Amino acid sequence: MTLECVDTQARSAHMTRVYSLMAGGVAVSSSVAYMVGMSTAALATLMTPYVFVPVLITPFVISYLISARRVRNPVYLTGLFALTTATMGLWLANIAAKAVASTAFASALGLSVGVGAVIFAGLAAYGWFTKRDLSVWGSFLFAALLGLIVAGFANLFLASAGFSLATAAIGVLVFAGLIAFDVQRAKQDYQSGYAGAVQAALNLHGRAEALTFFAGLLLLAANVGARLPSS
Repeated sequence: MTLECVDTQARSAHMTRVYSLMAGGVAVSSSVAYMVGMSTAALATLMTPYVFVPVLITPFVISYLISARRVRNPVYLTGLFALTTATMGLWLANIAAKAVASTAFASALGLSVGVGAVIFAGLAAYGWFTKRDLSVWGSFLFAALLGLIVAGFANLFLASAGFSLATAAIGVLVFAGLIAFDVQRAKQDYQSGYAGAVQAALNLHGRAEALTFFAGLLLLAANVGARLPSS
């Protein structure tokens, strides 16, 4: 067996592990979101500052610990991965509650998830098969991500439908690019072991969640715009 075949098999095994972890993470996040979203008391507790702030920052802290290779034990890594994805599920609890309460909202959410899944699959495939070096995208994408965060905060005060539409469209493009970027990076980092697979799965889980969110905002903004009377 040639060295190239061995590398190909190693890459495939690594990415299988990444996607398996990601699928497990999606299941954990969805379950937590649904269970908390069904409880009015749990939602009220989640919205209190002393709970919401730790929930907001925990995934970023854990992601840093894993990416910096501060944790290497597979058992601890799996536990941290489960904790992070469960915390991400808490982010979605309010959305889950609205989906349970409203059939129309549930349909819109389902459409957003479907669109997000199709975009994710397409960009993940591109990141895997392309011969183009996507590492040059990195600095641009992260700069765009920072700009997107600033724009999101600005729109809290502007409350502009047009600005929301533009922000949502840019958000879809940025996270679509990040998905392709992360898949190619994970493919090239196949010798990083379990810690690398966990980090890649966390990155892709977060990108997929954000992509679905912005796809939903884009669909909502486009729908609202279509209903506005023309001048």
